This record gives sequence, structure tokens and C-alpha cells, in this order.
Amino acid sequence: MSSSTGAPADTRRPASRRSLVVAALFSSGLCISEQCLDTPAWLLAIIASALTVAGVLLRGPTRRIGLTLAVVALGMAWHTWRIESRAPERLRAYLGDEPRLLCVRGTVVDTPRVEPLQRGRFSAFAWTDDVTRFELRVRAIIDTKGAVIPIQGGLWVRLDGDQPDFAAGDLVEITGFARTLDPPRNPGARDVRRFGAQIGIDGRLGGASVSAVRMIEPAKPYRFAQLKRSTRQRAAEWLAHPDADPQARAVLKALLFGERDADSTEVNNSMIRLGLAHVLAISGLHLGILAGFIVISVRLTGERPRLEALLLTIVMVGYVLLLPAHAPVIRATAMILGLLLAESSGRRYDRITVLGWIMVGVLVWRPLELWSMGFQLSFGVVAALILLSDRFHMHAFGPRPRRDEIGAWRAVWEWMRSACSASLCAWLIATPVIAFHIGIVSPWAAIGTLFIMPPVVVTLGLGYITTLLSLVSPELAGIAAPLCFNVTEWLLLLLGALENTPGGTLYVPRLSLPFTLAWLLMTVWWMTRGHWLDPRTLIATLVLLAWAVLAIRTPSLPEDEVLRLDTIAVGDGSCHLIRSGREALLYDCGGSYFALGERELPDALRALGVRRIPTVVISHANLDHYLALPDIVERFGVERVLTGETVIAVGRDPESPVHQLMRELKLRGIAVEALVAGDTFQIGNAAATVLSPPEGRTWRRDNDSSVVLDIAVTTDAGLRHLLMCGDIETEAMLELEASHPDLQAAVLEVPHHGSARPAAFDFVLWINPEVAIQSTGPRRLHDERWDHVKRDRRWHTTASEGAIRVSIERDGSVTSRGWQEVVE
Repeated sequence: MSSSTGAPADTRRPASRRSLVVAALFSSGLCISEQCLDTPAWLLAIIASALTVAGVLLRGPTRRIGLTLAVVALGMAWHTWRIESRAPERLRAYLGDEPRLLCVRGTVVDTPRVEPLQRGRFSAFAWTDDVTRFELRVRAIIDTKGAVIPIQGGLWVRLDGDQPDFAAGDLVEITGFARTLDPPRNPGARDVRRFGAQIGIDGRLGGASVSAVRMIEPAKPYRFAQLKRSTRQRAAEWLAHPDADPQARAVLKALLFGERDADSTEVNNSMIRLGLAHVLAISGLHLGILAGFIVISVRLTGERPRLEALLLTIVMVGYVLLLPAHAPVIRATAMILGLLLAESSGRRYDRITVLGWIMVGVLVWRPLELWSMGFQLSFGVVAALILLSDRFHMHAFGPRPRRDEIGAWRAVWEWMRSACSASLCAWLIATPVIAFHIGIVSPWAAIGTLFIMPPVVVTLGLGYITTLLSLVSPELAGIAAPLCFNVTEWLLLLLGALENTPGGTLYVPRLSLPFTLAWLLMTVWWMTRGHWLDPRTLIATLVLLAWAVLAIRTPSLPEDEVLRLDTIAVGDGSCHLIRSGREALLYDCGGSYFALGERELPDALRALGVRRIPTVVISHANLDHYLALPDIVERFGVERVLTGETVIAVGRDPESPVHQLMRELKLRGIAVEALVAGDTFQIGNAAATVLSPPEGRTWRRDNDSSVVLDIAVTTDAGLRHLLMCGDIETEAMLELEASHPDLQAAVLEVPHHGSARPAAFDFVLWINPEVAIQSTGPRRLHDERWDHVKRDRRWHTTASEGAIRVSIERDGSVTSRGWQEVVE
């Protein structure tokens, strides 16, 4: 970032970049505390203070060691205090794992958001109304006698209804069911308890309607919350233009105001697949473009560095205050303002030193940002552009010519080469980080950025101008709005063309941290020094490639496991991963959360080490058994879907969700085959046999048409069986008992999520499994009618234990555990 004020950034290498050292040491302290420390925060703070005093008083190497350890201890103390502390006066001390009826009084923090309860491909088939969500800063609890108990805390609130008569800044009273935040239920899931602790959220509250909210004191007009709400509403009025395309409107809401809704979900997913997620989420890119407009506007009137700095600060801070206070927005603001104000100060400065102090400030604000992909990309890519872009350009394209030695056309060509170089530099650094976090490599992202940035810049420029006009003159904003919407529609067309480009998205298996770091180091070496004729470079590259091939070829199961069942916790639904040898199969792929396949399920499967799932079995036509399937077929290489004749018949009804499923599978070239009793197929070393339904059989209840699989595997102790039952009920159970009188299994999926029926009790007792797996939500969790069946066997329920793992070992033994055992 050059300056024309006569005081550019100092391009000389500074003798010491202490901010980077402090950032690295503070981050080390956060990591140590996160992984393996239960020491109280107050004790760590005392240790850090003592080490600081020692470092100040001592001299020589001892002083440096003392200060180094002090910063590490400070990071440990800060993480422990922010994340681990459980102050007794906080609300979380009054909450438990089970919902508790509670009356709370507090201030509405953000503008209540009305949104559908369910989102995803099949959300149109959800039988749910809209809900209202917001954050509540709790001031007091009202007990059953009406006494007001002062308390501190925060709640995420979800209320039924779509017409809230309260707003941000209002003091309200709500009675509902509150509970603590849930622990992670599946492998790869984020621990929202730690995230909540970081931002002061203690639990969730629901079970009430918006009409049950009692207003205590409305926000005063001059208060910041009221001013922010009214200004934001006025600024965004032009987005309600009647002729606007819904998707274009949703994209502009995301680009300009950080709001996401159902219409922007597919665009966001496309951006992620193309490696352009930073384009839709408000980040340093957007604020940098806004800052660029401000700088250009000021410099058109002459060199005025102080005015430039003042306007940058006012406009950037004012704009950001209108946005949701999300971490990416605050992080980007700190980076942009810090670097631009340093440049506008008229003094020499070191960009990396400034960046290092900004990084420390962000980690003090939110320690868990260290583990987020956004934080790593923001600081990693910016640091790479500062440190490596010139060296990379020299290494890849040769030296830049002097501007006064070339003509206009050559200058344009050199500018294009510099843009390509910077885009490629950012992509090379970002790719390993993105692959580590979400398992996606986007080969065309660097080129795609060059194609998509011009319309993005135009869209943002027009959007900023129209938003300003909306504040000043809504009539003028209404005139400018159609042009902004048209440009956004062109942007969407270009995005669609990029996504249809072959090879635009590659999915990679889960990467280890050491491999990712080695990939990054090898990338930096190639960018700055690597050469095809250098033996050291070639050897190191071959070693890294061999490491990658070995990781890909390594089986996801240990040698002593001949069959494994991983039941994913999906609420009231079913999703079972079955593996043997090098092969994997999904038995059902649904749940009660309609957006399950967008992030949660792929993350869980990646965390379990799954790379490909060529075969999926759909037990029957209920939505909670297949709704996530379209989202994972491409990512995990699904080649065929096996299901019952009834599902195929239901799919012929154009009004059914099964018809939508079949249409999407056909578009992706995935074969759908019918299964009937007697069919067999292999899953690695295991043999799967279909026990039900018989060919041509019709049932009084659709659940009885579920595909029942008997999966047998050979062990040193003989055959061991896994029985998958779907949602079979009385009729199918009785038929199985009649047709297979000797049927038994070491592991059983409890039929129909554990619905308590006499026929189900008898069926489980007849099968007599060592381990029973119940995939269900909380409503079937504590049903005492199953108690006599649960005796003398291991009974696992996803509602209480999260994901369940059952392993059949080579010696014939069966081991099982719930994910909560791992988390705790």
C-alpha cells in the first residue's frame, strides 16, 4: 500500500518486529490453555505478573526469557478467564441441561430477526411457521413469588411468531424454557458453549411466542440502539424495490448490510465451492473497496492526508456501526482502519508491525478467533501480500519496469500482470487453510477473482451510493436502485457461469495440521525460491506428494476393526455410516434439521475420515431419512442410491419431496436402484442381505416398507451381524419373525427411532442384541416403557450421547461409545 503523501511505508526490513513475537507468544498461551490446562485464571495472572516483574528487573538473556514466559502465561490466563471461568453470579449457574421454566428480564441486544425455522433444499415441505430470533442481555430473574433477583448473563432467544412489537434497546420480560448451550453432538462440530462463553451467552430460551413478551421500558429515541435501528431501516429502504429480483435483493443485503436469508443461501454455497466466500460475507475486501472510494474522492480535490484520515475514520466507523457486530466485520474494520490510518499519518511505519498489533488486539477481544478460518485467512493472506507479493512477482514474472520507461499499453499490461500476481499469491496462501478447514480446493479461484471483482466493485459502489441517497433522499435512491439490481443480476449470471466450469471445485480428505503446515511452507518456498532444477526443492516436493498419497491410501479404519457403525446425531431422523475395509455406505441420510447437509453432516463425515461413499441406502420415503442427500452426493462421490420399490413409486408424484430428490439425483447422473428381499451386495469385507420388503409387497403403513438390511462380517469368533431396521412397525416385524425365525444380531438399530410399541419391545427382545442404537431427538429420550428391554444390554441414544460409534473387532468383540464420552 503506497502513499503519495511523501511519507510511505518503510520498505526496509525492521530490526525487530516485536508485535509478531508478542502475537505468536500470546497465541501459544491461548493454544496451551485450550488444549491441556485447568489452572485457575487468577493463578495464571499472578504467574504472568511475577514473570513480567522479573523480566523488567533482570538483564541479559534472562530478561528476554522472563518476558517471553510472561506473555505466554498472560495468554493462558486470558483464555481461561474468558472461556473457562464460571462466575456464580452469572446466569449459567442457574441453567441446566434440561429446559427449565424461567422468567427473565433483560435488554434486547440486536434487531429481532424474523426467519423460517427451517432452511435447506426441502424447507418448502417443512410444517413450521416463522420464528423470531434475537440476543437478550439478562439483568434479572423473576422468581415464582415475583421477587427480582439481579443477575448477569446472555441468552439466545427463539420465539414463535413473526410480528415482534419490540426492538433493539427495549427492556423486556419473557417467560420461557431456558437451558444451557448444547455440547457438540457430532465429530467435527463446533463447541458453541465455548463460543457463547466468549461473547457472554449462557444459554438458549424458547417455548414462548412473541406475544408473550412484556414490555418493561422501550428504548429512548436518543439512545444508540434506537438511533442505529432507525438509521439502518432508512438506509435499507431502497432494497424493498417492488421490481427487484429476490436473489439479487438477498445478495445486496449480504454485501451491504451483512444480512443472510434463504434467498442468499444457494449463492453463498456457490461462493464457497468456488473459493470466493469472502466476496459475499462483509470482510476486509468490502471495507477496503469502501476505503478506496473515500481515498480517491479526497485525492481528487488534492493531497489532504489529515482530511483523508478523518473521513476514513468517520465513514468506516459509522458504516460498521450499522452492521451486525459479527467477528469478520470487526476484524476487517480493525485491519483496514489500522493500516489506512498508519498510512495517512504522514510518518514511516512498518505494515507487518501494525498488522501484528491489530492481531493481538483481535485475540484479546475474542481469543477463539485464533482457531477460525476467517481469522487465519484475513491475517495470513494480508501478511502474505505484504511480505511475499513483490518477491513472488519477481520470481514468477520478473522485475517490474519503471513507469517512466514504458508506454500506456505496456502500463496496462503490467497492471494486469500485477493483479494476476497478487490474486495468485493470495490463492496459494489461502488454499491450504481452506482445504484444512472445509476440505475444498478451488483451482479456478484465483482466475475467478479477477473475473468477478470488477462487477463486485461496481455493485458495491452503486450500493454504497444508493444507500447514501436513501439516507438523504429516498426518491433519488428509488431512481438509482434499478441500476444496482441490474448489475447484481449480471454478477449472479457470471457466478453461475464460473460454477459450471469443469474442475471448479475439488474435494479433499481431512488434512492433518502437520501436513497443512508443510504444504504452506512448501508453497512459500516455491513462491520465493523454488525452481524445477533445484534438487532440494524437488526432493521436498516429492516427499510432500508422497505424504499426501500415503494419507489418501491409508484406510479410515484400523486393521483390527472389521465393521464399524457411526450413527450421526441428527435429531428425529436417521443417518448411519457403515464401513468395512476400504468401503463405506450410508444407511439413510436425513434428520430433523433441514439444512443438515450444508455444513454439519459433511463436517462430521470428514472428521470421521471418510473420503468416498459410493452407495447410499434410503430405507423409505419419509423426509427425515433422506433430506441431506442432495447436498453430499457430489462431495463424497455418491454413485448409486438403493431404496425400496415404494420410494420409487412415491417419487413419481410431482408434488412429493421424493420427486424433487429423484430429479436432483438424475441431474447429477446418479443411478437409483430398487431393493427387494433376497438382494445382496458387498460393503468391503461385509455382506449385506436385504430381508424386507418382499418384491411387490404393499403395506398398510408406509413405515413398514422400510428396507431392512442384515450386514454380516466374519470374525475370529464366527459371523457377527448388524441389523438396520429403518422405521418398520408391527406388520413388518411380525413378517420378519415369521420368515427368519433364527434371526439375531450383535448390533441393532432400534426400529422407528425407538417408538414405544409392544411389537417393538418383543422384536428387540427376540433379536437380543448386545448393543442397541436409538437415533432420536429428546422427546423419546426417557421413555420408561423401554426399561425392561434395555436391561442386560448396552443401549445408546443419540439424544443424550450424541453420535454413536459401534465397532465389531476382528476377535468378535463389540465395542461402543457415545460422542459425549470423547468431548468430556
